[in-house]
Amino acid sequence: MLTHPKEITSGWESHFLKLYSFCKNVAFDNNCKKYVDDELNSIIQHTVVGVCSDDRVTTAMTERALKTYKKRKACGFDKFYYENMLYGGQLLIKCIIKLFNCMLKFSYTPAELKRGVITVLYKGAQKCKSDPTIYRAISLCSALFKLYEKVIPYIAADEGHFIVNSSQGGFQKSVSCQITSFLLREHIYHTAVNN
Repeated sequence: MLTHPKEITSGWESHFLKLYSFCKNVAFDNNCKKYVDDELNSIIQHTVVGVCSDDRVTTAMTERALKTYKKRKACGFDKFYYENMLYGGQLLIKCIIKLFNCMLKFSYTPAELKRGVITVLYKGAQKCKSDPTIYRAISLCSALFKLYEKVIPYIAADEGHFIVNSSQGGFQKSVSCQITSFLLREHIYHTAVNN
């Protein structure tokens, strides 16, 4: 049992490092890897990114996406709040649009935008606070990256040729992470039974 604040912090850090770390499976099927790589390359060749120009993200798209966000939300690792973008003025919007267009053009997302801050929430209900399973981890992501993710479907709608793989859960109406999770479990079960 950890009682000192530094030990507790270190304990949580160790717990989440193990939980969210990549681990290579020694029994991984190389044929499956080749299939996944081929599918990924096919998706990349047919996505919007391959035919991008320099002005695909517009002010109207960006402002429309910004209107969908709630104020007074926690920021991510970059310390950039939604309010920064909402009240930053037209110069900031122009800079954001330039960044987004460059990200599309070069098919590159800066690593800093993909970083998140993991924090834990106590589930409550009179459960033992020393049990790590009664805490729910949430990740505070970059508001700027979330805005970018909101703009992508607008580009797809404007250009009308955004191809999404049927297994993709994002950027589609009426598809939730629960459905995607169910599909993943079914694929794993199917693969396990047939091998």
